[in-house]
Amino acid sequence: MNGTVRAALVRLALALVVVLVGWTPLDAATVQGTIRYAGRPVHENFPALTEAGVGAYSTTAGTWTFGSVDLAAGSYVVNNLSPGTYGIYLRVSRSPVGTSVLPLAGDLSGYSQVTVAGGGTVTVDLAVRVAVKVTAPFDSASPWPGTCSGCPSGAGTTETFTLAWEAAPFATSYTVKVDRQGCNGLLTTETSSTTGTSAVITQRTVPDEAFIMVEITGYEGEQAITTTPYVGYQGCSWRTHAFHVAASGGERPRHASSARFIPQIAHLAGSPPTFWKADLILTNPTAAPVAVTLRYTPRNTDGLATYREAVVELPAQASRTLTDVLDSLFHSSGAGSLEIQPATVEASCRVYTPGAGSGTYGQGFVPFAADQLAWLGGPAQRLGTGGVAKGAFRSNLALVEVWGEAVTVRVVLLDRNGAQLGEKSVALPPFGNTQLNDVVGSLGGPGTLAEGQVLVEVTTGGGRVGAVLSVVDNASQDPTTVPLLRR
Repeated sequence: MNGTVRAALVRLALALVVVLVGWTPLDAATVQGTIRYAGRPVHENFPALTEAGVGAYSTTAGTWTFGSVDLAAGSYVVNNLSPGTYGIYLRVSRSPVGTSVLPLAGDLSGYSQVTVAGGGTVTVDLAVRVAVKVTAPFDSASPWPGTCSGCPSGAGTTETFTLAWEAAPFATSYTVKVDRQGCNGLLTTETSSTTGTSAVITQRTVPDEAFIMVEITGYEGEQAITTTPYVGYQGCSWRTHAFHVAASGGERPRHASSARFIPQIAHLAGSPPTFWKADLILTNPTAAPVAVTLRYTPRNTDGLATYREAVVELPAQASRTLTDVLDSLFHSSGAGSLEIQPATVEASCRVYTPGAGSGTYGQGFVPFAADQLAWLGGPAQRLGTGGVAKGAFRSNLALVEVWGEAVTVRVVLLDRNGAQLGEKSVALPPFGNTQLNDVVGSLGGPGTLAEGQVLVEVTTGGGRVGAVLSVVDNASQDPTTVPLLRR
């Protein structure tokens, strides 16, 4: 073969490669459409979700064809589909999606089935749903204890526990479906509804129950706008929240006079566009290094059963700032209280959110002082403060149990002259904490109140209670911290 012929053959081969690489079958189809969450643009309501992927799965060939997503435009497209039936899967996340279309907690996901003929474009608009993010008794952003196989399956917890989750944007109500499972299959199903973001779950209510599988669905009106994420367990993942009653084990230390408590830390979305975080400052004023034990208790949970623990080493006379401590140290989200040991460590916390344009705003918290705790048989069993308001301001009351014992308190609303306007009994589990949003309304007070007072009185139980008031300017959303003192 002479050189001229060889060169011609090489050019022909290269031309064929180019043609084949760029070749599109004549009967190839395109599927495209819009992406909406509850009928609204995705990128405006979920600005933190910046990564997306879409794929078409052929139910006949068992193969994937991946497309592209334009979040700013609210659209997707998948090209080069041969005739057949496909499942269209779409996922929007904080981290790169790649070829994984399985939604994790906090992701958005959409699905539709479509049949395409030869050539042309098929429009399929996708209504995406947000994958519910559970925050207690475990955080679904991290792997849970327990397994997906065997019996019992799921994460071990107490027989009765509080299930809590992050609010889904625009959700007005939620249903909680509990499938009670035996080792040989489903025993019974129960469904309840709530307008809040938590539910008390009791296990072992039917004979032969081994574990439960829980599904949370959020609704805007009658439209479902949430889905269930894939939850990580030990060595596997499962699209359900599964629990069983754990065997008895070690208990969180109680009655620690060396412990101090900060009433509020957070890592969660508030009213749009706020997102609250907490920076913790620790200082060791002593001449020796110290190991600081930190225990986070999620809001509305039993702190003996549901808490996260971490240890921070502080050199002698050193100070450290733990930025966004709930996320960076505990790998969790939500809101709750923070226990700090030993008491020789100085601590403070700032809870804040980005402001409009630039900067941040928020409020500071320090551990409860000795004169900010009340208990039966102690120096005082009542706490109180003024400054309660409703109208131009709103007032939220946080209550924290710090001794590791259950307690019940009576919360009383007074006017400026001491006349009672309303009251409510609140039960706190060991190391539990809760917040009464709009405390004036929660206690049955008037529609507006310029100058009010609030009292917290311990009525039963062996627990010790601290309380703090947050007074928020409704125009600027700027909060002020007001501690309750002994009375």
